[in-house]
Amino acid sequence: MRNKFLYRIKNKRDLVKKLIFWSRKFSHTCLLDSNDEPRNMSSKNCHYSFLLAIGAQKICSPNNNSFNNLKQFYEKNKDWMFGYFGYDLKNENTQLNSGNIDNLYFHNSYFFVPKTIFKLKKYMLYIETFLNKQEIDSYMEEIENQNCIKFCMPSINLQKRESKKEYIQLVVAVLCFIGLALCVYYSPTDINFPPPNQISGH
Repeated sequence: MRNKFLYRIKNKRDLVKKLIFWSRKFSHTCLLDSNDEPRNMSSKNCHYSFLLAIGAQKICSPNNNSFNNLKQFYEKNKDWMFGYFGYDLKNENTQLNSGNIDNLYFHNSYFFVPKTIFKLKKYMLYIETFLNKQEIDSYMEEIENQNCIKFCMPSINLQKRESKKEYIQLVVAVLCFIGLALCVYYSPTDINFPPPNQISGH
Protein backbone atom coordinates (compact mmCIF):
# COMPACT_ATOMS: atom_id res chain seq x y z
CA MET A 1 0.00 0.00 0.00
CA ARG A 2 1.43 3.34 -1.03
CA ASN A 3 1.64 6.31 1.30
CA LYS A 4 0.53 9.64 -0.16
CA PHE A 5 1.99 13.03 0.69
CA LEU A 6 1.39 16.55 -0.58
CA TYR A 7 3.81 19.48 -0.75
CA ARG A 8 3.23 23.02 -1.95
CA ILE A 9 6.03 24.44 -4.07
CA LYS A 10 7.05 27.95 -5.11
CA ASN A 11 9.00 27.51 -8.35
CA LYS A 12 7.93 24.71 -10.67
CA ARG A 13 10.78 24.82 -13.18
CA ASP A 14 13.37 25.07 -10.44
CA LEU A 15 11.88 22.01 -8.75
CA VAL A 16 11.84 20.05 -12.01
CA LYS A 17 15.53 20.79 -12.64
CA LYS A 18 16.44 19.75 -9.12
CA LEU A 19 14.38 16.55 -9.35
CA ILE A 20 16.08 15.57 -12.61
CA PHE A 21 19.53 16.28 -11.22
CA TRP A 22 18.79 14.48 -7.94
CA SER A 23 17.26 11.40 -9.63
CA ARG A 24 20.53 10.49 -11.34
CA LYS A 25 21.61 8.50 -8.29
CA PHE A 26 18.84 5.91 -8.78
CA SER A 27 19.29 2.89 -11.02
CA HIS A 28 15.67 3.09 -12.24
CA THR A 29 14.24 6.45 -13.31
CA CYS A 30 11.49 7.43 -15.72
CA LEU A 31 10.57 11.04 -16.49
CA LEU A 32 7.40 12.21 -18.27
CA ASP A 33 7.16 15.95 -18.90
CA SER A 34 4.23 17.68 -20.63
CA ASN A 35 6.35 20.82 -21.07
CA ASP A 36 4.31 22.86 -18.63
CA GLU A 37 0.85 21.92 -19.87
CA PRO A 38 0.44 23.41 -23.37
CA ARG A 39 -2.71 25.49 -23.71
CA ASN A 40 -3.95 23.46 -26.67
CA MET A 41 -3.97 20.22 -24.66
CA SER A 42 -7.23 19.11 -23.09
CA SER A 43 -7.17 19.00 -19.29
CA LYS A 44 -8.62 15.49 -19.35
CA ASN A 45 -5.52 14.35 -21.25
CA CYS A 46 -3.07 16.20 -19.06
CA HIS A 47 -3.67 15.43 -15.39
CA TYR A 48 -0.12 16.32 -14.36
CA SER A 49 2.51 18.55 -15.89
CA PHE A 50 5.34 16.33 -14.67
CA LEU A 51 5.78 12.72 -13.55
CA LEU A 52 8.96 11.23 -12.14
CA ALA A 53 9.25 7.58 -11.09
CA ILE A 54 12.33 6.49 -9.14
CA GLY A 55 13.56 3.23 -7.65
CA ALA A 56 12.35 -0.26 -8.48
CA GLN A 57 10.08 -2.01 -6.02
CA LYS A 58 9.47 -4.87 -8.48
CA ILE A 59 10.72 -5.63 -12.00
CA CYS A 60 9.31 -7.55 -14.97
CA SER A 61 11.92 -8.17 -17.70
CA PRO A 62 11.10 -11.32 -19.72
CA ASN A 63 12.69 -12.15 -23.06
CA ASN A 64 9.97 -14.57 -24.10
CA ASN A 65 6.19 -14.65 -23.79
CA SER A 66 6.51 -10.98 -22.86
CA PHE A 67 2.89 -9.89 -23.20
CA ASN A 68 1.53 -12.69 -21.02
CA ASN A 69 4.26 -12.14 -18.45
CA LEU A 70 3.55 -8.42 -18.37
CA LYS A 71 -0.18 -9.03 -18.00
CA GLN A 72 0.43 -11.39 -15.06
CA PHE A 73 2.83 -8.86 -13.55
CA TYR A 74 0.18 -6.14 -13.75
CA GLU A 75 -2.60 -8.38 -12.40
CA LYS A 76 -0.41 -9.27 -9.44
CA ASN A 77 0.64 -5.70 -8.58
CA LYS A 78 -2.15 -3.41 -9.91
CA ASP A 79 0.16 -0.44 -9.53
CA TRP A 80 2.04 2.18 -11.51
CA MET A 81 4.33 0.61 -14.10
CA PHE A 82 6.99 2.34 -16.20
CA GLY A 83 9.16 0.80 -18.87
CA TYR A 84 9.56 0.01 -22.54
CA PHE A 85 9.02 -2.55 -25.31
CA GLY A 86 12.22 -3.51 -27.11
CA TYR A 87 12.75 -3.69 -30.87
CA ASP A 88 13.20 -7.47 -30.88
CA LEU A 89 9.84 -8.02 -29.20
CA LYS A 90 8.50 -8.48 -32.74
CA ASN A 91 10.40 -11.76 -32.98
CA GLU A 92 8.11 -13.33 -30.38
CA ASN A 93 4.97 -12.89 -32.50
CA THR A 94 6.22 -12.98 -36.09
CA GLN A 95 8.41 -15.16 -38.25
CA LEU A 96 11.26 -12.68 -37.95
CA ASN A 97 14.72 -12.95 -36.50
CA SER A 98 16.96 -9.90 -36.31
CA GLY A 99 20.59 -10.62 -36.98
CA ASN A 100 21.78 -7.10 -36.23
CA ILE A 101 24.70 -6.37 -33.94
CA ASP A 102 23.32 -5.72 -30.45
CA ASN A 103 25.59 -3.73 -28.17
CA LEU A 104 22.77 -2.41 -25.97
CA TYR A 105 21.30 -5.72 -24.77
CA PHE A 106 17.81 -4.34 -24.25
CA HIS A 107 15.21 -6.81 -23.03
CA ASN A 108 12.23 -7.58 -25.24
CA SER A 109 10.23 -5.77 -22.58
CA TYR A 110 11.21 -4.16 -19.31
CA PHE A 111 8.84 -2.65 -16.76
CA PHE A 112 9.20 -1.71 -13.13
CA VAL A 113 6.93 -0.71 -10.27
CA PRO A 114 8.59 2.41 -8.84
CA LYS A 115 9.22 2.89 -5.15
CA THR A 116 8.30 6.57 -5.35
CA ILE A 117 6.39 8.73 -7.84
CA PHE A 118 6.48 12.54 -7.96
CA LYS A 119 3.46 14.13 -9.66
CA LEU A 120 3.42 17.85 -10.26
CA LYS A 121 0.18 19.74 -10.89
CA LYS A 122 0.28 23.52 -10.88
CA TYR A 123 2.03 24.35 -7.60
CA MET A 124 1.25 21.12 -5.80
CA LEU A 125 3.62 18.16 -5.65
CA TYR A 126 1.84 14.85 -5.06
CA ILE A 127 4.00 11.95 -3.90
CA GLU A 128 3.01 8.28 -3.86
CA THR A 129 5.55 6.02 -2.21
CA PHE A 130 6.31 2.90 -0.21
CA LEU A 131 8.50 5.05 2.06
CA ASN A 132 7.38 6.78 5.24
CA LYS A 133 6.95 10.51 5.91
CA GLN A 134 10.35 10.91 7.54
CA GLU A 135 12.10 9.34 4.53
CA ILE A 136 10.19 11.52 2.09
CA ASP A 137 10.94 14.65 4.12
CA SER A 138 14.59 13.67 3.88
CA TYR A 139 14.22 13.29 0.09
CA MET A 140 12.62 16.73 -0.16
CA GLU A 141 15.47 18.28 1.80
CA GLU A 142 18.01 16.63 -0.51
CA ILE A 143 16.12 17.88 -3.56
CA GLU A 144 15.88 21.41 -2.21
CA ASN A 145 19.63 21.48 -1.57
CA GLN A 146 20.58 20.26 -5.05
CA ASN A 147 23.19 22.38 -6.79
CA CYS A 148 22.29 21.95 -10.45
CA ILE A 149 25.68 22.59 -11.94
CA LYS A 150 26.11 22.17 -15.67
CA PHE A 151 26.65 18.50 -16.40
CA CYS A 152 29.55 17.84 -18.78
CA MET A 153 29.67 14.59 -20.69
CA PRO A 154 33.06 12.87 -20.77
CA SER A 155 34.80 12.72 -24.13
CA ILE A 156 33.75 9.73 -26.23
CA ASN A 157 35.99 7.90 -28.69
CA LEU A 158 33.77 6.64 -31.51
CA GLN A 159 34.98 3.76 -33.65
CA LYS A 160 33.45 2.87 -37.01
CA ARG A 161 32.26 -0.67 -37.67
CA GLU A 162 32.82 -0.57 -41.42
CA SER A 163 34.85 1.41 -43.91
CA LYS A 164 33.37 4.16 -46.07
CA LYS A 165 33.40 1.79 -49.07
CA GLU A 166 31.58 -0.94 -47.13
CA TYR A 167 29.01 1.58 -45.89
CA ILE A 168 28.29 2.80 -49.42
CA GLN A 169 27.86 -0.80 -50.59
CA LEU A 170 25.29 -1.36 -47.84
CA VAL A 171 23.37 1.78 -48.80
CA VAL A 172 23.34 0.75 -52.47
CA ALA A 173 22.04 -2.70 -51.46
CA VAL A 174 19.19 -1.07 -49.51
CA LEU A 175 18.34 1.20 -52.46
CA CYS A 176 18.24 -1.81 -54.77
CA PHE A 177 15.97 -3.67 -52.35
CA ILE A 178 13.62 -0.68 -52.19
CA GLY A 179 13.63 -0.50 -55.98
CA LEU A 180 12.66 -4.16 -56.30
CA ALA A 181 9.86 -3.67 -53.77
CA LEU A 182 8.52 -0.70 -55.70
CA CYS A 183 8.54 -2.68 -58.92
CA VAL A 184 6.00 -5.06 -57.39
CA TYR A 185 3.46 -2.20 -57.27
CA TYR A 186 4.59 0.01 -60.14
CA SER A 187 5.72 -0.49 -63.67
CA PRO A 188 9.53 -0.13 -63.97
CA THR A 189 8.92 2.66 -66.49
CA ASP A 190 7.24 4.70 -63.74
CA ILE A 191 10.35 4.73 -61.55
CA ASN A 192 13.45 6.74 -62.34
CA PHE A 193 16.47 5.16 -60.68
CA PRO A 194 19.82 6.98 -60.91
CA PRO A 195 22.47 5.31 -63.07
CA PRO A 196 24.99 3.25 -61.02
CA ASN A 197 27.78 5.66 -61.86
CA GLN A 198 25.87 8.45 -60.07
CA ILE A 199 25.78 6.59 -56.76
CA SER A 200 28.93 7.46 -54.87
CA GLY A 201 30.16 8.43 -51.48
CA HIS A 202 30.50 12.12 -52.35
